[in-house]
Amino acid sequence: MTGRRPGADATRAAIIDAAEALMVESGYASVTSRGVAAKAGLKSNLLHYHFKTMDELFVALYRRVAETFAREREAALASERPLRRLWELTSDPKAVTIIFEFVALANHRKAVQAELATFGTRFRQLDVEIAAKVLARRGLGWVPGLPTVLAVIVESVSRSLSMQSAIGVTEGRDQTVALFLQAIDWLDS
Repeated sequence: MTGRRPGADATRAAIIDAAEALMVESGYASVTSRGVAAKAGLKSNLLHYHFKTMDELFVALYRRVAETFAREREAALASERPLRRLWELTSDPKAVTIIFEFVALANHRKAVQAELATFGTRFRQLDVEIAAKVLARRGLGWVPGLPTVLAVIVESVSRSLSMQSAIGVTEGRDQTVALFLQAIDWLDS
């Protein structure tokens, strides 16, 4: 904190908040220095004081979002129904929107791609821990690779269904969700 002006952290947080709001509302392409500054009620030169490049801003935003996702997964792991909580986290519409925006952005920005890979590995590890916990309670912890496969299936199906719903593809969604939740609830009990 040495050398920082008073209020600098609040301004930085306001910039990141504005970037996140724009990304969720209108997609990553709307996250421009002018757009973010306007949304935050700042001049764009102040944005560039805190973030020298847009890559720096995108990485800071992703790190904040990813840390929240990691804390939520850690809480899920400690909960009584960890697999159900993982399903809820990975099918949350806002979370799905921002993840898909970052995936699209990563195609154009290598710094963002590197962050996605780093945190994606961390998320997968937490997801596997969640799956291992519920499988062990069900006496299935001995099956090699099953926690990883279960973690991948839960995350993939929940996100895919959320994404499809967001664009209006709903055929089979309710039946799939009902079946998955039935299986998840059995594993979690």
